[in-house]
Amino acid sequence: SCFHPSTGLWNRIVTPLPCQMYTALCEVKPGEICAGNYVHGLFFIRKKSNYSVTPYVRISGVNALCRKDKDGFWIGTDEGVFFYCPENDSIVEVKRLSGLHIHALHQSDDCLYIGTEGNGLMVYHPEHEQMDTVAALGTGNVYAVWSDDSRRLMGSSDGFAFSLDLVQHSYYRFLSKGIRITSGTFLGNGRYILGTYQGAIEYDKQEARPLRKACLGFYLDELRVLDKEVTVETENSPLKKALNCTATLQLEHNENTFSFTATAIRYTEKQDIAYSWKLDHTDWSAPSVDNRIRFSNLPPGEYIFSVRALSIDNGRPFAQRNMHIIIRQPLWKTGGAFLCYGLLALMLGSLAVRSWFVWQDRNLSREQVRLFVNTTRNLCLPLTLIKVPLEYLYEKSSSELVSNVLQQIKGVNNLLAELENISRVSAAPGRLSLADYELSIFLKETVARIRDYISEKDIMLRWTEEPAFATVCLDKDKMSAILRNLLMAFTDSMDRGGEILLSTSCNNQKWELRLESEDNGFLKKKF
Repeated sequence: SCFHPSTGLWNRIVTPLPCQMYTALCEVKPGEICAGNYVHGLFFIRKKSNYSVTPYVRISGVNALCRKDKDGFWIGTDEGVFFYCPENDSIVEVKRLSGLHIHALHQSDDCLYIGTEGNGLMVYHPEHEQMDTVAALGTGNVYAVWSDDSRRLMGSSDGFAFSLDLVQHSYYRFLSKGIRITSGTFLGNGRYILGTYQGAIEYDKQEARPLRKACLGFYLDELRVLDKEVTVETENSPLKKALNCTATLQLEHNENTFSFTATAIRYTEKQDIAYSWKLDHTDWSAPSVDNRIRFSNLPPGEYIFSVRALSIDNGRPFAQRNMHIIIRQPLWKTGGAFLCYGLLALMLGSLAVRSWFVWQDRNLSREQVRLFVNTTRNLCLPLTLIKVPLEYLYEKSSSELVSNVLQQIKGVNNLLAELENISRVSAAPGRLSLADYELSIFLKETVARIRDYISEKDIMLRWTEEPAFATVCLDKDKMSAILRNLLMAFTDSMDRGGEILLSTSCNNQKWELRLESEDNGFLKKKF
């Protein structure tokens, strides 16, 4: 398998072989890995070709691979050491090393260090084809060989590990507490990762304990948002890479119900593990073997999530993971949204103030128009009263002076009538102001304002007050104007001594008002 640090995922390289026991790996050149299968020989894995696997030399019992130079590499098997050159596809057995059961190979300073079964640690010099045995170890089995940056050779045998200084030719060995080391690699700063039959362990030479068991795996996985599984490939996924490699998990406000698993792996011990977690500075949750961590309706904000693994035997934590979780605010709660709210409130306030001033101005204008209309009406009545005797005088004398005065009065009267109509339309364009009025009182008030004009022409106005106390719904101003205009029209069209009859009728559905005159025939007006 190939591990991708950027995504935290393992990519298994599948082959059709019935035996999947790969016992050795060696990078021959950049992007090309040689893998030794214990039964089927050597295979080359090319990373650029999407991890294609190509079979090469069929050689069984491969236990170790070690690169010699750019031209080839060493192969350690159950039967000895071989040298393989990929360019000409040739494999050559090293005669001096034939018949040895090889466990490990390591090349340093043109010397090939060989860990064998039964023959201990051996050193082979390819240029002179010379082979020596490192007798200081005092053991016949060497299972792993590697080196650090101080030209110190490291290795393992039965029940212990050893350190061999190639410069000062000093030797040191320490107990491995029954752990059989099969491989190792140097990490720097005195730290190593060792492969064992029980799993991977960490060794730090700076510590008092030479071999420290370590939990090298604490994984976060299986993210579910709103009970739906979410991966990197999911559409609109919050994950840019695998959850285990995500330092900051950012979710929208409507994704605040989610869960994931936390899994700690102890390679060196077989025992149950409990988990406990917390957010920020809250208390740790009660330890539980259930490793599914759930959050429901988490409020928007930023949180530091911590989870730790504990040993069920003694309750002590041995590993911990932290992750930054951000739940974004909804759009209507962001800073930009509040800025828009402020601007909108300012605009509405300005509009309200302006509307108040316009309403005040309109009320003032309405009062001015009403005053103007009333003044016009007050002027019309005196002019009418003046016009009637002048007309009578003109009929008797036919004076030119009286005729001119009458023409001027008629012109002023027409002008005032037009101004009154214009003012009335401006004051209430197309709108009715309805209210309930007693019909008899309304008629008395309306007739009283024009009775003097009717009396000047010796015309009698009477009406019947039936039904009594009848209440009607009307616009008082408009209806008064209509009734006055009708009465004046009837009066102007009649000779002296005529009679105008005003009658009313009312029921549950409607009410009627009739004007009848007895002059020059029968006239009747309903409204």
